[in-house]
Amino acid sequence: MSGVDDGKNGRARDAVTTEPAPGGSVVTASRGTPSADASADEADRTHVATSTTVMRVCILFGLFGVVYAAFVLAPEGQRLDAGSFRMLSSLSGPFGAAASVFRQAMPFVLAAVVLILGVIALLRGRWRDTVSSAALVAAALLVAEGLKFLLPRPGVGDVVGIVGNSYPSGHVAVALALALVTVILSPSDGWHIWLAWGSGTVVIGVAVCSVLSEAHRPSDVIGSALLVGCVVQAVFWRRVAMVDSRPVLARTFVCCAGLGAVLVAAAAALAGSGERAGSLAAGIPGWLLLCAAPAAYAVMLAPTGPLVPALRRGPSARS
Repeated sequence: MSGVDDGKNGRARDAVTTEPAPGGSVVTASRGTPSADASADEADRTHVATSTTVMRVCILFGLFGVVYAAFVLAPEGQRLDAGSFRMLSSLSGPFGAAASVFRQAMPFVLAAVVLILGVIALLRGRWRDTVSSAALVAAALLVAEGLKFLLPRPGVGDVVGIVGNSYPSGHVAVALALALVTVILSPSDGWHIWLAWGSGTVVIGVAVCSVLSEAHRPSDVIGSALLVGCVVQAVFWRRVAMVDSRPVLARTFVCCAGLGAVLVAAAAALAGSGERAGSLAAGIPGWLLLCAAPAAYAVMLAPTGPLVPALRRGPSARS
């Protein structure tokens, strides 16, 4: 098969050629046109984007259900959650009041930043991102509060501090959604990573302070992060996320969450054997990692591009 040189633009055109076949017959073959290749690339992008989004939504919502079943419904999970709640809240001491103020004030600070970024985005004609961002915050709040009201919490384990179901945390969900919106409405590409780190740090502070101020159990914080990650993928369907361009971040957060789970399991085993000091040494960093890693990962799910890039296919990959 050969190409014919195009004198106007210097590029090789696809040509129709004839090749002899066994028995003396002639077979006519042709290569795809540029428009057909472009359509195939667009189909690739759509397929990859849809598959990535569906996979993330299923994984995050599945983990949300696993945390609920393990720490809210199961007796041993409730006792572990309550014991960790006591352990972490005991660290607050004189800082408990400050932690409570920080937890309640920071969502309003993030909302003020989002309002400024929203005005800038509207002035630049980015009304679609602005409307979608407002929908994200509203959906995160409604879904979190709705599930907290609907999901039952049987009294089968250790009950401390909080009466009734508190899974997931509404404050953490709203703060996390607002943090995502600061990245989405970033005025320029160069601001994405800085806004993500800044708002992500604030969200981690809200998550930790929610436990230190005895407002929420650790499982509530983890569930909120997983739920908002699911919501942002559903609202910004098939959009490329920050972790797509920085895959090392996803691996880092998964490793941190895995390390946190190992430390929490070790702390539970040490507590059962009466090793209080060892239990505290393993449990405190373990629960902090479990609370922080999902929240930070959810921030990195903020969309920063139109579609997930297509699978790269060279000219020889097509026939």
